[in-house]
Amino acid sequence: MSKIPPSQIQTRVQRKKRYKVDLPAQIVECEMNYHRLLRLLCNVKELAVGNTQHYLVGDHPASESNFQVTVLEQTRYTTVVHIAQLFSLQNTDAPIKNKSLSMGNPSAEGVLAGDGQIDKSEITQKQHVEEAVAGAIVYRGDVRLYHDASVAEVVKCQRYQSFSPRYEYPNVDMHQIDEKVQMNRFLGELLSHCLSHGRMAENVMPINT
Repeated sequence: MSKIPPSQIQTRVQRKKRYKVDLPAQIVECEMNYHRLLRLLCNVKELAVGNTQHYLVGDHPASESNFQVTVLEQTRYTTVVHIAQLFSLQNTDAPIKNKSLSMGNPSAEGVLAGDGQIDKSEITQKQHVEEAVAGAIVYRGDVRLYHDASVAEVVKCQRYQSFSPRYEYPNVDMHQIDEKVQMNRFLGELLSHCLSHGRMAENVMPINT
């Protein structure tokens, strides 16, 4: 009985596990995200570039986050928005907050007194406000809305952009084979969470993205 060369076995396994793009399912997800964004951004086609909507998301102050949607671009048929979510650290334990503020955060800087200690009396009111909302940006991404097709697609997420429909794994950036699907699906979960638990907020400091 002849043996199958290892190279052929590997090729057969790769062919068997090759990811197949489910285009109809992706379109449905993008359509749902489009309508979710319409609920968050009323009259989105009419919003000026730079317009920002703020939402506070969460049922308890300790787990509350700041959800921000900003219009980046408006054309005849498309709108690009930037979405960012910041988890506030204002209600966490002091050691965690201090660790966050010590890592190059300008709000933690003060004026050194003669004994080398920070003179808190010299910290400005603005710095106090910045410290109060100190936190970590857990999500940032750009989404393009196609008004003629009524779909919304993630075009940039974190530091990555221009996602391919399918990736061979492993790859240089270590994307999942269905990275594009996962990005749009996660956006849907994020928008749904905001719609279910968010409330519009005023006088909220913008997230520095």
